[in-house]
Amino acid sequence: TVNYKTGASKAAGLEPKISDENGYCIWSWKVGTRTTPGDWEIVITVEGAGQIVTYFTVTG
Repeated sequence: TVNYKTGASKAAGLEPKISDENGYCIWSWKVGTRTTPGDWEIVITVEGAGQIVTYFTVTG
């Protein structure tokens, strides 16, 4: 889940994934031109292993 100021993103590309044979997943999505600049949270939920939280920065 990508959490912006207005709430959770519903952008195409943020669908659930199954990891590859090495345990990796890659997501790609477009950030809207009117997205508020700042640091925004990404929460990755791993079945049976909890959650990973990280952040990315949107610049104006």
